[in-house]
Amino acid sequence: MTGSQIYKKLAACPEFAAQFPMLSNYGTPVKPMTRQLIGREKQLRQLKAGLLRPELCNVLLLGEAGSGKALADTTLIPVADGRGYVAISDIKVGDYVFDENGSPTKVLGVFPQGLKHAYTVTFEDGAKIVCNDNHLWNVCYYRRKRAKNGEFETKTLAEIIDYEKKNSDDFVCFVPRNGAVQRDPKPYMVHPYVFGVILGDNIVKKSISLSLQCDDKDAVQKFAEYTGYSKYVELCDRSSRSHSCWNFVRTEDMDGTRFVQLRQFLEEHGINSDYVFNPTQKCIPDEFLLGSIEQRYELLRGLLDANGTVTSDSSIAYTTMSSRLAWCVQELVRSLGMRATIESSADGRYRTVIDAFYEEKLDLFYSSAKKERLTQRYNTFIKNEPFCKDVGISYICDMQTEVSMTCIYVDSPSHLFQAGKEHIVTHNTALVQGAMAADSSRCYLEIDVSKMIADLRDNNEMAVKIKSLFDESAKFVKESGTELVLFIDEFHLICMLSDAAVEALKPQLADSGTRGVRVIVATTFTEFRQYISANQPLVQRLQRIEILPPSNEAIVSILKSYAKTYGVADQIHGTYLYEQIIELSNRYIPANSQPRKSILLLDLMVGWYRAEKNIKMDINLLYDVLKYSEGIELNVSVDAVGIKKRLDSKVFSQYLATSAVASRLQITSADLNNKTKPMGSFLFTGSTGVGKRLANDVKIPVYTEDGSVFWKRNGDLQVGDYVFNRNGEPVMVTEVFHYSACEMLEVELTDGRKILADPEHLWLYKSRYGNGAKTWRVTDTQSLMAKYRTKYYSKGRQAHTIKFVIPMNQPVQWASIAYKAHPYVVGALIGNGCLSESGLSISSVDEECVAHIAELVGACDYVQSKSSYTWHFYHNKYVNGKQNTRVQTSDIFSEIPELINTHSREKFIPEIYKHGSVEQRWELIRGLFDTDGTIGRGHRFCVSYSTFSEKLAKDIQEVLYSLGVSSSISCHHRVGKNDEYDVHVKIGNQDKEQFFYISRKRAIAKEAAASDETKTRIKKFGDVIGIRDIRKTDIRCDATCIMVDDPEHLYQAGDFIVTHNTELTKQLAEILFADPKRLIRFDMTEYSQPESIERFRSEVTSKVWARPYSVLLFDEIEKACGDVTRILLQVLDDGRLIDQNNREVSFLNTYIVLTTNAASEIYETVGSYVNDDSMSEADQIKALGKYMKVIRRAIVEGTGGNKFPPELLGRVDAICPFMPLSEATQKKILEKRMDKLRKEVEDKHSLNLQYDKEKILRFILGDKLDTEASSGGARIVATKFEESVVIEVARIINLIHSENSNIIDADNISGIYVTVEGDMAIDNKNLLEGDANIVAYPIDKTGKMLDIRR
Repeated sequence: MTGSQIYKKLAACPEFAAQFPMLSNYGTPVKPMTRQLIGREKQLRQLKAGLLRPELCNVLLLGEAGSGKALADTTLIPVADGRGYVAISDIKVGDYVFDENGSPTKVLGVFPQGLKHAYTVTFEDGAKIVCNDNHLWNVCYYRRKRAKNGEFETKTLAEIIDYEKKNSDDFVCFVPRNGAVQRDPKPYMVHPYVFGVILGDNIVKKSISLSLQCDDKDAVQKFAEYTGYSKYVELCDRSSRSHSCWNFVRTEDMDGTRFVQLRQFLEEHGINSDYVFNPTQKCIPDEFLLGSIEQRYELLRGLLDANGTVTSDSSIAYTTMSSRLAWCVQELVRSLGMRATIESSADGRYRTVIDAFYEEKLDLFYSSAKKERLTQRYNTFIKNEPFCKDVGISYICDMQTEVSMTCIYVDSPSHLFQAGKEHIVTHNTALVQGAMAADSSRCYLEIDVSKMIADLRDNNEMAVKIKSLFDESAKFVKESGTELVLFIDEFHLICMLSDAAVEALKPQLADSGTRGVRVIVATTFTEFRQYISANQPLVQRLQRIEILPPSNEAIVSILKSYAKTYGVADQIHGTYLYEQIIELSNRYIPANSQPRKSILLLDLMVGWYRAEKNIKMDINLLYDVLKYSEGIELNVSVDAVGIKKRLDSKVFSQYLATSAVASRLQITSADLNNKTKPMGSFLFTGSTGVGKRLANDVKIPVYTEDGSVFWKRNGDLQVGDYVFNRNGEPVMVTEVFHYSACEMLEVELTDGRKILADPEHLWLYKSRYGNGAKTWRVTDTQSLMAKYRTKYYSKGRQAHTIKFVIPMNQPVQWASIAYKAHPYVVGALIGNGCLSESGLSISSVDEECVAHIAELVGACDYVQSKSSYTWHFYHNKYVNGKQNTRVQTSDIFSEIPELINTHSREKFIPEIYKHGSVEQRWELIRGLFDTDGTIGRGHRFCVSYSTFSEKLAKDIQEVLYSLGVSSSISCHHRVGKNDEYDVHVKIGNQDKEQFFYISRKRAIAKEAAASDETKTRIKKFGDVIGIRDIRKTDIRCDATCIMVDDPEHLYQAGDFIVTHNTELTKQLAEILFADPKRLIRFDMTEYSQPESIERFRSEVTSKVWARPYSVLLFDEIEKACGDVTRILLQVLDDGRLIDQNNREVSFLNTYIVLTTNAASEIYETVGSYVNDDSMSEADQIKALGKYMKVIRRAIVEGTGGNKFPPELLGRVDAICPFMPLSEATQKKILEKRMDKLRKEVEDKHSLNLQYDKEKILRFILGDKLDTEASSGGARIVATKFEESVVIEVARIINLIHSENSNIIDADNISGIYVTVEGDMAIDNKNLLEGDANIVAYPIDKTGKMLDIRR
């Protein structure tokens, strides 16, 4: 027998635990290896030799920490205390979680794992858990035909994935179903069963009494028993004659029977009235979800007796209008050890279907009728019984990202605990076994140090436990004749605990050889240096063996063995592919260790190989795997010539800058770059103009889960905030960049909305007419403004043409809010209600509207005044023959008292009601438009709202904007009377019905929709909104630009205007990595103070750790403080940094771009000598190269805030100067614009456009253009051309085509001639400013120029 077999046989004896309590409690035989040990032969020999020493036969294994078994930090763990659920990252040693049976079990260890590659495991009931591929699961497999295949075993997620790839057609993987979590009972004001019934839809809402609508007397008896009201009376329920209605008696006396009052009952038992009167807001409060098992069962019975059904296939379902309640019921069922899924229907109902065995289902009802129905259906559909108690894994998804994770160790023999509100049973961490190869003569035991520590009353007790452990071990050796090897992982925990424990350990280690007890301890390099190395006497008793990463040859052998196991060895020829796997995993997966990351890549390749047909196990597959798993594009051909052409197509006439970039990339493309430094580093100097920004005071709609914030100033946005994309979905702000004193333009839309944006802010737009109406384009504000200068004349009136449109916003999806007053009620009462504190009343000709309000406020009756259309609301119709009290406005508006006593001119929408969910805002609008809204008949069917309150009109318009509906406001001034404001809705006929609840107005809306069927041309709304004008302003203010995580780069700003976010200079990132998101920008003005150094280190290392293959842009580097500059020096010199977690972060796969404004003035001087388009590109580069010394000196000798750190200049690979455009280059730009306009006029208007070319060029370039370096380059040239030439040409074209023109005979016109008239300043030095202007003349068919100015 082997040593391990002898130990297991003795441990099975009943008296073993009494004789050897320490070994029994804390020792476990070491598991055998699951694969061949490759690449550790040297360490294996060292280990064997160390254990064979005659005396000091103790070994210390030192290695890097393993990859860890971990769940995402955000995973909620059910805990056995009042907190209920706690994120796993917040779990502490000593907390109690629940094992697989639901029993509380102590947490013995918590181990943060940092960023790990994440996978989502989705189960058959919809539950999801996020973990890494090395996380452990206790699993078994069932055949598709439901036959169990083997017992439960522990497997990593990677092993599960690989197994299912091979056997997905035959087997399904299952994890154990959880047991009901055993919590302490809670003292409730109301019995859980009673509360469950109240949450159902069985309470009669229109009754002032506590009335239960139910046909099952068993449920009524239980309800009466638990409420203490032993007497109850069956009454007729007028609202639903198909059910019996039961009223509960409080007292009986001579005055008659007094029933229990509903609102009084709710208040006495602390029950929120929304749970009765607001069906969509129902939910189970947390305290009821955290009761004992019996309390939770009683709650579930109440819910199912009230609103549960037994379906035809014997399933049990709970149906509700509240999605929140459906999720709560699912959580409740799962906490009781059963599973549940949620289904939704088109009518807005949610159904929670419970998956349990027949015996379990019977215990979920008191209702005898439902139990009987269940039995009948079960006998008919017995095949629907679950075939096992376990939970199947539906699919596993690679999230393609890394998330922060934590693993915990629990005091449970099975090492299992429940995770998530889904109560999924998962495995905790396994102690690293190291490089163990068990020999047959000894027994290897793994000692559970964490459990020993957990059992301590105080730290010094550890010394006693250690001595007892070694004494028992020596006794076992003596009695059994079998030597022991004790393996102690996480050895540093003992050293951290107390000096007494270390001192007790030293003599045990010194005598280990003579007593037949060998010791192997293991820890990481970091913990060894921190806790062990200083204690030299302890270190001397341990033979140190370093477990370093294996050699590449060893990793190749390991990969070959795995390839053989996976069945793909014959598809891989030679060692080249294995070597490439190792090299690329080292380069692009720095956050993992070898050989693990190479095995991971091979595993991913095998998965793709099995999934795809006609695919080979070759280098191209490896590239694809890296692209889709790590986001690395390696198939991009980085050829220097191609890169230069692409950059030149984006950056006009900057040959030296693009050549510098291309030259450096030629080196990296040939793989001749220095492998100890970043791939390349560049200094972009000159004005590059990367900011696209809105004014800081522009308000931005934002999303928060708790609904605490709805708006933020643009200048207050932070990374991590959520704004809304054009579809109204929340998207994260990923970058924020602040700027000061920016020029602002005002953009106005056709519905009156306005926003301030800088000239370079980007917009998604398309033409309103013509071929351009089909294509969306992106351009900046200034370019759009230039195009808007075209005007036309209509009946003698000058106006702007609405030429372009932008996307119309869709409804922003704010979270639902638990209102006390229903939004429809608030809207209706604002519209036509009396807002005094007295009884609730409303004026209306539509009783349907009044009845709907009565239902929503819980009124049982409503009565119309005899002399008017005013309606009053009552709690109940009759009590003892007397009319009951009225419903009070103050009760309805208790959470919005500011509305009470407001007059018609003062009305407004409370802020909280403007920001509910989409459906809640539509309910508010329906309440308003059912009362004071109108829809006309006839041709247009206009929808509008009238009010005397300007504030209310603007509030309604804001709500409509938030719902994606355009509108305008008009004001009617009436002498001696209040001004009246009309909100005109701009919406298509097909969508007008949603504005109303009452049938009368909905019928007209349906007529409007039907009328479209007969029209040949239908005016469309909703998709786009026109730009009315873009104007210059005198405003210069601080501004901010943001980047959002949205594929379209669009977000809603101001009054829900869809605008574009910044793209920065992403061309380099897109070329190198085929992904512009690979550009990471740092605004160095944020790191100008010495105290910002650690923040900078943290941010730059965390972003590079997450994306090690990126372009890093350090904007305005001269603004950073000296300490931050020294960090960048280390990056440029060594290609690495140490982060706050003491990890080495590699920058070897990054490109570094520094930008500076230093020496911008020197470019005007240099440009005047070399910016000549008569020179070839090569000659220009050569000429500019002569001035590089001047440029370098100017960069480092700048003054004030523009002084560039000279120590950085010597580290960059290339200086890329962005020069101002020469006059010759500007002339080329103008000539191209003139040719383009000539062709456009000929194609669109059949007119021959002729120029006085030389005069026009001299006028624009000499008299009008600002040619300084900061003036804007090519864009300003184009803008000046639009403002002068294009406007004048358009004026003549519009005059020619005008029907009212009696000046020009359009049929006789063949062309237009454009020239310059007046004196130009460049021709007359005595003039400070010229009076020349561009003028255009029509040309008749004889070639004569017509002067039409007379």
